[in-house]
Amino acid sequence: GISTTADLNTFITALLGGRLLPRPQLAEMMTVTPQSQGGYGLGLERTTTDCGELWGHTGGIPGFSTFLYSSPDLRRQLSVSMNGSGLSTPLPTRKAFEKLLGAATCSG
Repeated sequence: GISTTADLNTFITALLGGRLLPRPQLAEMMTVTPQSQGGYGLGLERTTTDCGELWGHTGGIPGFSTFLYSSPDLRRQLSVSMNGSGLSTPLPTRKAFEKLLGAATCSG
């Protein structure tokens, strides 16, 4: 699929806002599995910043990565698309993203 970061924010807001799935199905998506050490539900990843819990997902193809997260109350969303090399995100890039994630979701 082709989309923009604005499209991704629209999607996560609609999903977590209950406009795409019935509430019981969304609750199942947000029920983390023991196998994921509390990090993944059914298609959604839970991460925590100093300002609270976020839900979303990451993805990528060689040379390109995308990150999408939202607070459960929908007050904050963050979508990032970036060029990179390889399939994995290098540690310095991951650390920079974690700093961005905290700054973007804790401000305001």
